[in-house]
Amino acid sequence: MSPESTPQRLLAPLQRVMLQDSHEKEGAGHHVEQVEIAFKSSVTREAITAAWAATVAHTEALRIAFVIGEEVPLGWERVNVRADLHFEAALPDSWASWLAADRCRRLLNPHEVPWRATFWPDTGRFVWTFHHALLDGRSICRILVAFLRRIAGEAGDDLRLAKWPAPTPENMALAAEWFGKMPGDLEPPDLGLWSAPTAEGSARCCLGVDFMRVLASLAAALESTTATLLTWAWGQALAETGGVRAVLVEQVRTGAPQAGTAGFTMNTLPVVILRACADEAAQGLREFRAQLLALRAIESVSAKDFPPSGFPDTDDPTTSMIMIERTSFSHLAEAVGKGALVESLVLHEGVGETLMATASILPDLRLEVEGLRRHDLLAAWRGVLERLARDFIPERPPDSPPLTSCCR
Repeated sequence: MSPESTPQRLLAPLQRVMLQDSHEKEGAGHHVEQVEIAFKSSVTREAITAAWAATVAHTEALRIAFVIGEEVPLGWERVNVRADLHFEAALPDSWASWLAADRCRRLLNPHEVPWRATFWPDTGRFVWTFHHALLDGRSICRILVAFLRRIAGEAGDDLRLAKWPAPTPENMALAAEWFGKMPGDLEPPDLGLWSAPTAEGSARCCLGVDFMRVLASLAAALESTTATLLTWAWGQALAETGGVRAVLVEQVRTGAPQAGTAGFTMNTLPVVILRACADEAAQGLREFRAQLLALRAIESVSAKDFPPSGFPDTDDPTTSMIMIERTSFSHLAEAVGKGALVESLVLHEGVGETLMATASILPDLRLEVEGLRRHDLLAAWRGVLERLARDFIPERPPDSPPLTSCCR
């Protein structure tokens, strides 16, 4: 067997976490994604079938399987795969129930790809179900763009597999030094996690294009970025709501860009965000920006690479995770939907158990919080951003729409 076909190929840190979680809770539907497309009646069964087969043939990530040892994810292997769609005649009586049941059907079978595609030719409904550890958000969109282009008769991209780099000794040394400087006595925020029931759903807010532009101007003035500002503001919201001086936040990192690829390249690294007074915001943001830049040198390092005492404890229920996206899936769906081909394109994904904050910058700055106290935390997050932006908002006519809207 050649080295390239050896099953034990390196997994990204967050891949390992997701696969371990799914293995331990088989049948619960954790970390399963579903892309639902409603095609227009003008799109033929033959065009969709041929385009999907070509997309699988030209997307390396869709031709691999995960290797799971005795309760441990080991890596991935290349497998032979049939790109056939599973055809269904009639839509189910309850579409929501079908989707829920489909998420719980087993995906992680030995030597089989962790995805399936179902098609209802009479109604043009298409559902692509896959394990999230197979693809990150950028890759999902790249594959869909190629698929839709092929349906339209255009050429689709040939997507190589995106791969996670192993940490080097230099990375490890820098990480050990970095984590050694982190305070080890942080008081967890009091969010009432032990007295409240398990949370379901998410709290969402669309701040709008005007607010997004204001924050971009503010970030530029502070020699920072909108993503940094949003992450720092989330830390302030957590600290204020929980009544503590600092919080530990796991920031999702995606590593260096890999153009022309699809796969999963995600890790989380903990950062400490200090609570700042109003007159300390600018300095706090600059210092936090320096932290994030320094983390680029150790993005490939994870908790599994260190003994338990050598990596900050991120298992406390009050430790949150934050992900900043350049654009939302719905916005990308509109851009790649090929108006003549698609009626709707929706991503269905279950809400996790982790306290999770997500911000999509384009097109209109959307915030989302999952977990307990999600509505309170969303309001606090928005409030921090509004305070930051207040002095940067130009004079607005009395009849201008509010800067915040569509919160629920």
